[in-house]
Amino acid sequence: FTQDRQLRSSAVYRLVLSATGDTTDYAKFVWHNRAPPRVQFFAWLLVQNRVQRKSNLLIKNIVEDSTCELCRRAVEDNDHIIFGCIIARAFWEHVGIQVTTTTTVRKLWELNWPMSVPRRHRDCLTLLCCWQLWKHRKHRNAVVFRHEEPSLPRLLRDCREDARLWKHRLPTDRKAISSSWCNIFSPIS
Repeated sequence: FTQDRQLRSSAVYRLVLSATGDTTDYAKFVWHNRAPPRVQFFAWLLVQNRVQRKSNLLIKNIVEDSTCELCRRAVEDNDHIIFGCIIARAFWEHVGIQVTTTTTVRKLWELNWPMSVPRRHRDCLTLLCCWQLWKHRKHRNAVVFRHEEPSLPRLLRDCREDARLWKHRLPTDRKAISSSWCNIFSPIS
């Protein structure tokens, strides 16, 4: 409680982190960037392992198996969706991020972006990428029922479009960063 007897959630959050022994502060990464609020909320769920995916739905008895619908090679959990699935691996390779078996959504802010990516607002770019990977998964109905293939070019195009739109979320003197983001998402040669 503050001196005027109001409860502050930030103090409660810090208390919970210290009580659980978790020293990671996701809040700064998620909430202190220029991503749209719905993407920030998605990122909060993602780093907290609360995004609805098949491994979570299996526990709730909503689905019968937790195998990824896109690649059919692994359990669909947060790390698989963002880093492990075939389309996700191809995406990260295209943008210059090396994904290893230890790369996890619990440490998104530690991604090693190429030096060509401006350091400022990398967190926002990371959220843009994760958001588009998640949305691309939502196209899985087309993959499952119409037998369409996941599409890296379509994913890159959608990222470029969001980068153009998110330019307006950046400070006026930083809007050029959006152009460098668009270059990262250039079409496959």
